[in-house]
Amino acid sequence: MREENFKVYLIGLDKEIADCHTLINLQGKLNCKFVVGYYFGDKPQRPNLKERWPQSSEENLKRLADAGIPLDRQIPKCVNCGQMGHGSRACPDERSVVEKVEVKCVNCNGMGHRARDCTEKRIDKFSCRNCGEEGHISKECDKPRNLDTVTCRNCEEAFFAVVGHYSRDCTKKKDWTKVQCNNCKEMGHTVRRCPKPVEGENAGDGFGDYGFGNNPGYDDMGGSRKDDGAFPEGTPSWMNAGDGGTTVPTW
Repeated sequence: MREENFKVYLIGLDKEIADCHTLINLQGKLNCKFVVGYYFGDKPQRPNLKERWPQSSEENLKRLADAGIPLDRQIPKCVNCGQMGHGSRACPDERSVVEKVEVKCVNCNGMGHRARDCTEKRIDKFSCRNCGEEGHISKECDKPRNLDTVTCRNCEEAFFAVVGHYSRDCTKKKDWTKVQCNNCKEMGHTVRRCPKPVEGENAGDGFGDYGFGNNPGYDDMGGSRKDDGAFPEGTPSWMNAGDGGTTVPTW
């Protein structure tokens, strides 16, 4: 082939094949070790071929002596026990339990169906969380606060939140894993409890830690904080971490 300037190269590749297949050469020999590949060059053109490619032409000739093409053995393989010779219906072993991925609806958070099949009213993710109308967000809403839509950032569970009260009114113990320190940006504590030195804008001015560091009387929202630690009206509930921390929302 090389003397005739033939531009096709036969390469013996090291490749694993499925149990239901075998490698057979042109002489009918079964169970060959290498796979014959047809290429327009003697060098690998793709990165995933470099490890399977022979190192030299001499090694390639040795591989071609025991190389073939894949052929279906026509022997079934059981998907239950993994053995050859029978299908899963005829398997003598006990049926294995296959864990199925349960589908969750992103519209109603229900299980067992997708959003396209959901019978509940579609929820607009970009509408006002207070009144449900489009065109504005909840902090710009001129309607009275609807407590049914208030999201507590303290007792929320994975993938959905508990509604009906603010985090400052939550009866459950504060989850400090959701609180981020405004000084070191680590989770689990606030500025007042931060073991690292207070640096930059967080040091002494009372604004970098939302007013809970060295100046606990005011916050960055422009209002004063009550002695009981409550936030002024209009403060987003997810900010209520206290002592210079920000409760990180999960959305």
